[in-house]
Amino acid sequence: MKRSVTLILFTLLLSLALSAMSFSEYLERAWEKGDGRRDLELKNSYEAWSSRSDLALLLPRIDFEFYLPTYRSSTDEYEGLGEVFENEYLSYGGAAVVNQLLPTNTELQATFSYVDYQTYKYYGEEVEGGYKTGQLLFSARQYFWGSNTGYHRMKLWLNSRKEKQINCDQNILDFFKTAYSHYIDYLTILRGYELNKGQTERYRDIFRATENSYKMGLTDLITYNRIKKRYVFLEMALKESEMQLKEADKKMRLYLNGPFEDPEKNILNIDFSLFQDTRPDTRQVLQKIRMDNAYRIYKMNKKQYEPALFGELEATYTGGGVSSMGNLERDNYSLSLVLSIPFANLSKVSGLKMTKIDYLMEKNRFQDEMETIQISFEKLMTELEITREKIGLFKNILPTLKENYRSSLSRFNIGAITLQELMDIEDEYISAELEYLALLKNYNLTALEISSYVGNAQAIVEELL
Repeated sequence: MKRSVTLILFTLLLSLALSAMSFSEYLERAWEKGDGRRDLELKNSYEAWSSRSDLALLLPRIDFEFYLPTYRSSTDEYEGLGEVFENEYLSYGGAAVVNQLLPTNTELQATFSYVDYQTYKYYGEEVEGGYKTGQLLFSARQYFWGSNTGYHRMKLWLNSRKEKQINCDQNILDFFKTAYSHYIDYLTILRGYELNKGQTERYRDIFRATENSYKMGLTDLITYNRIKKRYVFLEMALKESEMQLKEADKKMRLYLNGPFEDPEKNILNIDFSLFQDTRPDTRQVLQKIRMDNAYRIYKMNKKQYEPALFGELEATYTGGGVSSMGNLERDNYSLSLVLSIPFANLSKVSGLKMTKIDYLMEKNRFQDEMETIQISFEKLMTELEITREKIGLFKNILPTLKENYRSSLSRFNIGAITLQELMDIEDEYISAELEYLALLKNYNLTALEISSYVGNAQAIVEELL
């Protein structure tokens, strides 16, 4: 019989151990199905479309307009002849406008419009079958002096491709920051609950024993009241811990979009060696990209205020007919050399100055940021190394503090130490347990922040997943 009970207990404990979720399993589930995965995909999709938006400025931009049925009627009267002519038109149509900016500082524009007259009555005579017309307006402008908008837009697109990869890596780091925070915060609440529960149960026994001792006159009133106060407050704290733990369970299930089994208390820390002999190159590159973007935007904004010299070609092609509009034939064209000097009023001069000042302010910000990046990076590395050393110390100290706490309970029960000494030892142990979890969180979040400086997000993914 005893053997059967032992086997059942062993099987039960084994099943509980197998159901526990390791930190690696938690990360994998969050990566595959959790809210973090959803947010990561949305952020990466945004970065992809942002880069495509910059690319779209280099490609021909086509805009369409469609004219719904349009009816127009008019009457013309020739003075002295006494003749009145009625004009009546019912038409459908549309237009397509194509704009293209080339990196050669060339601007192209073409507008094609088409009108299909269902009713075409002109000076009293109606054309059977209606009338169809088409027109093409084409212009090309080649700048010889003036900001090259097409070239700057090309550079903005190339920058956006680099920035996209950096931002996508940052999105991965944000995922891990959230995942680490949720897990360690949960462990902190869980550990606080476990410690609080253990305290409450022990003080319940101490309080009952003290209460009996007080009734027999063996314990003074001050000691009795202090133990009673400690016990009552622990009972209240336990209820609060239970509520916090239930809320934390719900949050974790919502974050994972699935069940959340009892987690293991071991945390997989990010390897410190990933950051040895590294430099904040990625953060510096990101600042250089943003500075270059500011310069490109400044040059494009400046164009509307600065003098420009350009050659321009304009041509018009039209066609019309009863059954079809026929072939487009050139009506006219013009070729000109233009010198544009837009300094005609104070508002344009002020606009140019403000545009330049905005750029200079951004340039100063860039220089300040580049100076502080290295300082911030070194500070983070120092903090990471110190935190790692503290974690090592706590791993050695915690077992000793735990043993001291257990020993102090026995010594208190036999009257070898006072209640205040027991409380001090107890508070020291509990504070150390919670501080250790806080150190784990700080270490890993700091490591992820450093990763955004050095650009090794993929190495972290390989290590953790």
